[in-house]
Amino acid sequence: KQRYLMKSIRVGLIKKPLQVILKSLSNINPKNTRTIFDNIGNISNFVTNSLINNVHIDNVSPKNIDSTPETILQPGCRWIRRKDFWKAESDPDSEKIIYYLHGGGFTFPDTPLHESLYSNIVDMMKDPNLSIFNLKYRLSPEHNFPSQLIDAMRGYRYLIEVLRVKPENIIFAGDSAGGNLTVSLLLALKYHRRIHENPDLLKDTNKIDNNDNGILLKLLNKNNDLKHMLSTDIEPLPNPKACYLISPWLDLKLNGDSMLVNSDKDILPISAGPKLVSIYLNGIVE
Repeated sequence: KQRYLMKSIRVGLIKKPLQVILKSLSNINPKNTRTIFDNIGNISNFVTNSLINNVHIDNVSPKNIDSTPETILQPGCRWIRRKDFWKAESDPDSEKIIYYLHGGGFTFPDTPLHESLYSNIVDMMKDPNLSIFNLKYRLSPEHNFPSQLIDAMRGYRYLIEVLRVKPENIIFAGDSAGGNLTVSLLLALKYHRRIHENPDLLKDTNKIDNNDNGILLKLLNKNNDLKHMLSTDIEPLPNPKACYLISPWLDLKLNGDSMLVNSDKDILPISAGPKLVSIYLNGIVE
């Protein structure tokens, strides 16, 4: 009954209002729309949090995070844990982490809507050793692609190199645009290992593999931060234990069959897609 009630709240107080807002997004400044998202999310969060009282959410600002240039978390991060987390085993190898990249069309931050999602995941797992590490990556239009990917790469490196978490204890997860970033992060890890094994790939060819189509090399030539994160000066990282995607937004061309078939169910209407893609890519990728 509790789960059903929370689902009803999300549909009634969140999904329908957000669909109305997003349908008119072409006439709304994305920066101003973030405030609307927060206000709607706060209503849901107030109700759902009253049903889940054994979860602790800790927001961490960048100034309180020890990091290197390769692990800096510019917008900060959020930890979601059960309140009995600190009573669990102190062995760091026992902690399991879900590295979650939130959705929001690359433009909106994780709202109280996501807080409810994180709290539900942690609550249902009933594992005091489980944490959700939620990265607050940079957003468009202030920051265009590949800023979000660079932040995601730094977040994973932060977990492994600063916090010393083993990759086999980490699971990637993401919804919507965060699902896109999750897949992009996995590809970046693969390409970094490939470049590290054969540095001449960057000199002698115009593509890393048959699926790359030369886009990565063009990005490396345009963005020094990405070039540094994928350079041979930095040790490549292994893959995580697993990856879990929730309705990932993988088709930025917006012509996939699923977008048409599920248009009445999707919180993101097709009409809002072109503007979100345009301000995210900003002509960097055609």
